[in-house]
Amino acid sequence: LINEVGIITCALAYSERAHTAFDRRDLEEVGYCAAVGGSLCAFFACREADRLWAAQAEIEAQRLRTGFIGRLQDAASSVARDRDTILAAIAAQGLERKVERAIEILIAA
Repeated sequence: LINEVGIITCALAYSERAHTAFDRRDLEEVGYCAAVGGSLCAFFACREADRLWAAQAEIEAQRLRTGFIGRLQDAASSVARDRDTILAAIAAQGLERKVERAIEILIAA
């Protein structure tokens, strides 16, 4: 809510100031208002986008954590043959523990 209020407040405040400056034919002030007001609106819009992305990332991380107990052998796949191929390739190189650790790090991030 704070980001939306920030956008609206900046837009209203600087648009009124720009309108007054335009009436006085002060184009330098109009440009200033457009630059500052636009920048502040963009700042709050970016904050809101970042907040939404962080919320989505948390949802995705929660989905990843659900059902994962830290072992590759318990991993699921929509295609059983793919699962078997991937697990065999990891095992052939002796990377089970490293892959499990990488998954833990990704989920924690």
